[in-house]
Amino acid sequence: MAKIDVDDISDEPNSVHDVAAASYNDRIPNHEFLQRTQAMPKITFVNEKQEIEVPDGSNLRDEARKAGIELHPWIFTYTGVNCMGNGMCATCRVLVKKGKENLSPPGVIEKMSLNVLHIFEHLGYEDEMRLACQCTVKGDCTVETKPPMNISGDVFWQKPYPNK
Repeated sequence: MAKIDVDDISDEPNSVHDVAAASYNDRIPNHEFLQRTQAMPKITFVNEKQEIEVPDGSNLRDEARKAGIELHPWIFTYTGVNCMGNGMCATCRVLVKKGKENLSPPGVIEKMSLNVLHIFEHLGYEDEMRLACQCTVKGDCTVETKPPMNISGDVFWQKPYPNK
């Protein structure tokens, strides 16, 4: 076994791997610093006159509930009466006033729920109506909670459409 002289040990990296690891570690940003400096998306709730900041990639329904904003109408506020975020009851529907490009695109469940099962709820608002439980927030947006149902079709026959 070879003896190692204490004088031969230095703080300098002695291999290519050590140099690469040291330079990589120098380039890794501090995670806490990033959390403090990155702007968090803001959701503005029109009816409640409230604005909340949420983490990027968070669920719209979950963040609204954390902030104490009720998305479900009357009896559907109770757990077990609504679908609990599975996208089937359409009681958490919101009307996106601004920033629809900052929400995730509608998925299959959301399209099926709004276009087939709950057609009258989003009649006339085909592009603006979303289910909060199916939306991932990627940027600032403004939403109206509990939009009125369009059973009579008044909004459908209006030209131009109210939100366009």
